[in-house]
Amino acid sequence: MASPKNSNKQKRKEYEDSDGNSVEYSSPFDVNNQIYFCGVPFRLDTYSGCTHKCKYCFVRAAELFSASRGNKGNYVVPADPNVIRLQLVSAFDTTKERESIVTEWLRHRVPIHWGGMSDPFQHAERKFRVSKKVMEMLEWYDYPTVISTKGIVLTDIAEDPSYMNLLKRGKFAVQVSLITYDDDFLAKIEPGVPSGTERMQVLEKLAEAGVWTAVRIQPMIVNSIVERKLPEFIEKLSKIGVKHLIVEAYKAPVRAEEELKFIWDLCPETIKEYQYSDAKMEGFEKILPTWRKWQYVKVVKEECAKYGITYGAADNDLRDMGDVTCCCGIENIPGFENFWHYEAGHAAKIAKVKGFVTLDDMQQFWHGEKTFPIHNEIMRQKYNAIYGKVAATPKFAIDTYWGEGGESSPECIFSMRQSQRDGKLVYERIDPIPLLEAKKSEQSSMF
Repeated sequence: MASPKNSNKQKRKEYEDSDGNSVEYSSPFDVNNQIYFCGVPFRLDTYSGCTHKCKYCFVRAAELFSASRGNKGNYVVPADPNVIRLQLVSAFDTTKERESIVTEWLRHRVPIHWGGMSDPFQHAERKFRVSKKVMEMLEWYDYPTVISTKGIVLTDIAEDPSYMNLLKRGKFAVQVSLITYDDDFLAKIEPGVPSGTERMQVLEKLAEAGVWTAVRIQPMIVNSIVERKLPEFIEKLSKIGVKHLIVEAYKAPVRAEEELKFIWDLCPETIKEYQYSDAKMEGFEKILPTWRKWQYVKVVKEECAKYGITYGAADNDLRDMGDVTCCCGIENIPGFENFWHYEAGHAAKIAKVKGFVTLDDMQQFWHGEKTFPIHNEIMRQKYNAIYGKVAATPKFAIDTYWGEGGESSPECIFSMRQSQRDGKLVYERIDPIPLLEAKKSEQSSMF
């Protein structure tokens, strides 16, 4: 065992060598920077790092190219289940003052998204069983939890009564990442993950057991087998009892040259879709233009409606095209009502009915007058310079960008436009479909 004086780097090396006994993941709960447009930004991860090494993974791309991340995708660090247990106990002890945003959101029973950064049921779970221990805690508290996974332990869940009973007794919604049903394609792009056939068998068993299930097509790789086989895929999902479908376009990580080249080689017709003049850069990712996303959204909407599956639009610019406000699809599940409402998707929902939305309209969705700091250092630095010491909170952050506009305001949605009514800033909704179809006609002859 390494001395406590050893550096983090040395500890990580020992962790890697000794199969994980000297380092633990210390931040399992967090509120991510999707609060501006996501209904479930409250995340839980029971592992840091992932051994799936999917070629399209945005987390892996960040690990490989961020100087601040030591992992580089080479090992997996488990969380300490006792840390999670203590956070839950502390949050629900109402004799204590609220000390953090995690406590605040736990007390409001804001649904957790479990597995947004690392798969809770990857290979490491067979050794550490951290996720199973956490499932037991969440089941005991009857806490609303959205599980995101495609891990190898999925097959254990389907066969192991102890896992299945926890899922049935607790407030769990299960989302399985599965971008297509073609096993040959998946074996190339998702090494170390159960086949599409295996994942669909698990989905069917979960549905038969009464567990609410959804499928995440994230990423949607356009002009590839993923997009071309959408109708057949959605029909197959309907037959195995999937309730909901979530779709979001591939964001091409320009720094992850090796991974990006792999995708272009595997899907040679896809690259041209990112060469339109209105494709744009967001950070270090190349993003499809909205009109091009609309082409697969139309197909998804039509096919889902045909089979009684709800559709969640996970592309921020098309959020209001989904059948539900929260793209995860949980809003109609009993016990999940307290998902995060104070965001652009809900603003668009109001504007869709009313024609426009004001910040006053959004106050019905705000819980309480005070919350606590979120990780938003850029905003803190910016407003500290103007106002003195400011701790950025979810409400402060969203209200600020509401006034400034841009990608963290309702303007992130294609149909929303900042305007003025009676001297007050509002966001008006326009019908986006004519504009999207006109743009398609304009761009379709480029290549």
